[in-house]
Amino acid sequence: MQVKMMVLGSLYRKTFEMDHSDTSATEFLSKVLKLVLGFWTAEFFITGSLWVMLGVNPVDYAPIKLVGSLASVLLTLVISHIVALMRTINIAGQVFVSAVLSVLASSVVTTIDYNLFTYVNPSVAIEYDLENFCYTLFFGVSLFFGWSCFFIAYMYNLKVRAQERRLAVSREEALAAKMQALYYQINPHFLFNTLNSIVGLIEEGASSQAGRVVISLSSFLRRTLEMDPLRDVALSEELALQSRRSASPTASVSCSTYRKSSRRRSSPA
Repeated sequence: MQVKMMVLGSLYRKTFEMDHSDTSATEFLSKVLKLVLGFWTAEFFITGSLWVMLGVNPVDYAPIKLVGSLASVLLTLVISHIVALMRTINIAGQVFVSAVLSVLASSVVTTIDYNLFTYVNPSVAIEYDLENFCYTLFFGVSLFFGWSCFFIAYMYNLKVRAQERRLAVSREEALAAKMQALYYQINPHFLFNTLNSIVGLIEEGASSQAGRVVISLSSFLRRTLEMDPLRDVALSEELALQSRRSASPTASVSCSTYRKSSRRRSSPA
């Protein structure tokens, strides 16, 4: 039995095309069954209460109504599966198909209901004539069609939630990729050497040249941050970026300035 539930659950997961990575196949099918059973259980007690108010003995009525409810549950699962298979068409098409299926399902349930009341248990004090048959038919159509509309909305809600989860994951991945790309695009040695060179220029009193180096470094970092990490960078664009960096005042800072600033910071006070 458990194997059958897992097979059915996998089928429904594939059919509905939902993202339930945190839910097992059995749990997913259980959600669908609970919705269907809850819907028809509520209908069973509501309509049962109305029939009792009309003077029908609940002991005689309940078995007949139970058979009809079980048939309705099976037909509802069939309708749900067919509607789910047509999830790629527009909403209007799904609603039209649901209306046709609701009429067919209600006709089956009404026929079962009529035969049970007329031939199996005629002692129930209900005159099941054509008027009652039509009333039961249209009442069943409203129930099946109501469920179909609810199920369409339910699938759409799951689809939107799955898209939101995928979008959130994509944003997190994009942010992580951007930070990773920033780490790889900015050479740590280049950044450290540039900062040390700026310190050396400031210590030597070359404040104007240090300012140009800071502006050049800021421009390079800005271009790096503005680049889309998920987009492929053309070779010409990468070469242009590297040429700007090489032609910047940062690259013209002499190594002697860097070594001199390093000796000054490392000398004892």
